[in-house]
Amino acid sequence: FCTDALNSPYQRPWNWGREDTADLTRHQVANALPQATKVRASATMLPLLAERPSIYALTATPDAHAAAADKVDRIVVTDQDVHWDSDQWQEFRGGMSRELFVLTYERDGVRVYSRLSSP
Repeated sequence: FCTDALNSPYQRPWNWGREDTADLTRHQVANALPQATKVRASATMLPLLAERPSIYALTATPDAHAAAADKVDRIVVTDQDVHWDSDQWQEFRGGMSRELFVLTYERDGVRVYSRLSSP
């Protein structure tokens, strides 16, 4: 399992021991989210959030309604995991707005959407 996982270092052994700014940003986002917050996240964020009581995987399709399911409070999307064109991003952002989520963080390819009623 460890060798086949998307976030396994065995997928890219030439990157062992090196972190880029996106890696640091992912760690900062994971550490900044309150532990009790229900989160849906893309694949590279899941190991960083794994000890939470409520964590859900984000699909690779730009479906805001599905992303907002399960009464999640935050949605974390990384450019490393989703490869959407500008129309798909626009569709996702519009859907997030309709689901009452706002973009609260965007840096180094990491975006965090927060439910308007979230603490």
